[in-house]
Amino acid sequence: MPRADKVALMRSVNEGIALFATDLEPGEPGVPDRWSFVCECGAPDCNQWVELELAAYAEIRARSGEAVVAERHVLGWGAAAQPEAAGATAV
Repeated sequence: MPRADKVALMRSVNEGIALFATDLEPGEPGVPDRWSFVCECGAPDCNQWVELELAAYAEIRARSGEAVVAERHVLGWGAAAQPEAAGATAV
């Protein structure tokens, strides 16, 4: 799979996770404070998960062109590589 296609697919997965999470009431029993999102670096062998609070995920998405990437991973496509997302923790 081309790297750009994998990036788009992982972004779509993360959007689904966020959509599901926003439908739940924070603070309810069993609703986590942090969610696991997939790394969007696009590397063929990457299978890392990134643990983020929903607000941190929304902040990443609000910044134009940014992606959820695991610690020490780089979003390598495009003109500028993006270092890890703020507050991201690989799990």
